[in-house]
Amino acid sequence: MSFVWVDTEDDDKWCLKTAMYACKVFESKKTAENLRQCMDDLLTGASCDPDNIPVTTDKGANVVAATSRKQQQTCLCHRLNTAQEKAWDNVTSLQVCMISEI
Repeated sequence: MSFVWVDTEDDDKWCLKTAMYACKVFESKKTAENLRQCMDDLLTGASCDPDNIPVTTDKGANVVAATSRKQQQTCLCHRLNTAQEKAWDNVTSLQVCMISEI
């Protein structure tokens, strides 16, 4: 089960404020077109122009394609997770070394 949500952030005098407009269970196949339609419907329902709004996403090919008409901001947490996974993929053996004080 996946979720799609629409929220906003307002930085007012260094006080970050977030408001969620919508959250929807996404049961359809996660194609770019289905994701785009779902996001556009949620944004339109929140009185936002779907073609003129920045989005923060992961780098999944379907999500990138679904948001290609929008200003994209990469999610830092997803990027760090991907970097960590790639790093561990390249580990062939793990040795624990004890360093003693001289």
